[in-house]
Amino acid sequence: AAPAAGTVKVWSFPELLKVNPQSGELLEKGPVWKGDVKLTGARNEFVAFQVAVQSDTPVRNISVAVEKPLFAESKLPTLFQKTGAIQLYREWMVPDDKQTGDARPWYPDPLIPLHGPFDLPAADNGVPRQTVQPVFVDIYIPHDAAAGVHHGTLAVRAAGDVIRRIGIEVEVLPLALPDELSFVVDLNAYSGVNGGYNISRGTPEYYKLLQSYHRIAHLDRTNLEVLGYSHM
Repeated sequence: AAPAAGTVKVWSFPELLKVNPQSGELLEKGPVWKGDVKLTGARNEFVAFQVAVQSDTPVRNISVAVEKPLFAESKLPTLFQKTGAIQLYREWMVPDDKQTGDARPWYPDPLIPLHGPFDLPAADNGVPRQTVQPVFVDIYIPHDAAAGVHHGTLAVRAAGDVIRRIGIEVEVLPLALPDELSFVVDLNAYSGVNGGYNISRGTPEYYKLLQSYHRIAHLDRTNLEVLGYSHM
């Protein structure tokens, strides 16, 4: 059974910081926001932050969902038409590979699209003594967004009860970023992109996976650079 709402803490922090899912401590020094979140960006830019759900006792059926969308009046790219300008991702934890045993720290790495509720601790991630589950909130500012302040809302629920509503304020600057950069940002990948998949290089399934990785890179104006050798 889910604990009382008062035992579940919800707080936010900047996009570039990482949280320890066992202790709730940030790896880097940075601010923690307990109120609404205020962001600033240009048209055709991504802005982001993170939401941490924390509890010392197990909680089931936690949901983080868009209650009031941002830029609903704007024309969104096809990629965002089903999910809107706000994209939510569950942060997947990985252990520190330089330490062993139960004492080694875990930190977020991959972002998994969030579809439906999750539990804390997460049975599928296997983090010992997990007390925090962060959710990455990615926001795309459309080309035609009006300059000025726009508002949206996220609702965090546990067992159906609203634990916290987070107001999102995005100030849109009166300029737009280009679709293509004037310089190259390479994301190196060694040997191939099929690590962790039961897919052989050179097959149609591999090329479909490769295209998906390229599309993700191009979305953020970067390039996937697949090198045919190992960095070891």
